[in-house]
Amino acid sequence: EAESNELRAYLSESQTVLASLEKQLLSAEETVRLIKSSQALMLTRSSDVQKALHPIRTLPNDVLAEIFLYCAPVPYVEPEPDSLCPKDHPWNVSHVSRKWRDVALALPRLWATVYLNFAAYGELSYRDCVYKGMLFFERSKGLDLCLTIRSGPWQEIVDHPLTAVLESSTARWKYLDAHVPAPSLQCFAGRPFPILEELYIAHERSQTPDAAPKLRVVTLLERGIAECVQLPWGQLTELRCGGNVFMSPAFVLGCRKMSSLKVLDLGAVVTSDPIVPNILLPALEELVVDHAERSGPLIGLFDHVLPALTIPSIRRLAIAPVIGDWLSLPVYPDFSGITHLHLAFTDPVFPDHSQNGFFRLMVGVEELWLTHDDLPLETLEQLTVIDGEAFLFPHLRILDIHDSHSEKDGSSAIFHTMCESRLRDKDVLEELKIARLEELRVPDYWYWALEDEGEKEDQRWRKICSLTKVVYIP
Repeated sequence: EAESNELRAYLSESQTVLASLEKQLLSAEETVRLIKSSQALMLTRSSDVQKALHPIRTLPNDVLAEIFLYCAPVPYVEPEPDSLCPKDHPWNVSHVSRKWRDVALALPRLWATVYLNFAAYGELSYRDCVYKGMLFFERSKGLDLCLTIRSGPWQEIVDHPLTAVLESSTARWKYLDAHVPAPSLQCFAGRPFPILEELYIAHERSQTPDAAPKLRVVTLLERGIAECVQLPWGQLTELRCGGNVFMSPAFVLGCRKMSSLKVLDLGAVVTSDPIVPNILLPALEELVVDHAERSGPLIGLFDHVLPALTIPSIRRLAIAPVIGDWLSLPVYPDFSGITHLHLAFTDPVFPDHSQNGFFRLMVGVEELWLTHDDLPLETLEQLTVIDGEAFLFPHLRILDIHDSHSEKDGSSAIFHTMCESRLRDKDVLEELKIARLEELRVPDYWYWALEDEGEKEDQRWRKICSLTKVVYIP
């Protein structure tokens, strides 16, 4: 009985102690909660103070404006933003703070580049589209507009109310990039384009503006476009088009009027239909030929387009890519005046140059660009010497060599081969017959690759660097 009483007394005392400890624990937890709450409050305040003291808040408005403009989208850069999306530029920078908003709204140039993607407006109400579009144009405050319009392949924008907003602004369009079906462009027919300078159209059967007195640069991608274009041909200075556009009879008629064209960029041709010859482009200075890889005999640009051109003022020629298994570069008398030559190779295999007069014709080349995936050493030797005697490019001043294999060792030997192929004594660089060479541009890894090529190669390279200016390109 005595033991039972003691145990009961202990149990009662234990419950009292536990109750006291529970109360102390609750008090301690409340204290911890208060401490953590105070800690969180201090962290928040400290963070706010740090943000307030951040150097970006002290930037002058003119510096902020330059940063905003630097972040602005550039035409032809993917992915393109959407001028109606609040997460894209310039809406995003105008929603950061009152100061940033004031700077953004006071900068009309920030709102003068417009990207409209109608394919993304399915979930937006017409009211939101029109409101944001009108707000965007209003904030540009009458500046010239660079406009890019996109839609789905079969999506018409004629009935979209935002199109009416666009129609009212055609007098401000300076640049237009339109990837919309033909009927969508036709809704702008008859509108004035007094300051339009550059036009880019991708879809077939698109109506182009004929009231554009300042239009100078045009890009046409589909052959069907050329059947209905009403361009001011005589005032164009730059033309970029797919080769098949050039095969259109209507387009050829327009070409005969291009007396001011200075730059012509031709894409691949996949047809064997010849075009009417004797197209005179008297002012053309630069020709870019982009020939895609294909199987079978060479057709298209070299066989059907270039022979039809008379280009007495040509000075710059770029051909890319040159596919080794069909390489037979064209020989035209007009090429004898070329001073700048750019060749891009993909696994090239050169034929016997004694039977290929292309390089023999290039006696006036002063600047040569070679872009390649894997250029064999014998290629540059062939580009330098014909039949072991005649030197090519005797007036070469600038040589620019690029390749995509930055990990490859021994790349500087490419230039050594080109140099030494002009020497009677392979060890005497002082007798280099390319003494006219003023500048050599090479990949920057050449400099580091010399460490792995040995002391002899390093000495040879240093000797070359003492004879000409070497520029390392990143």
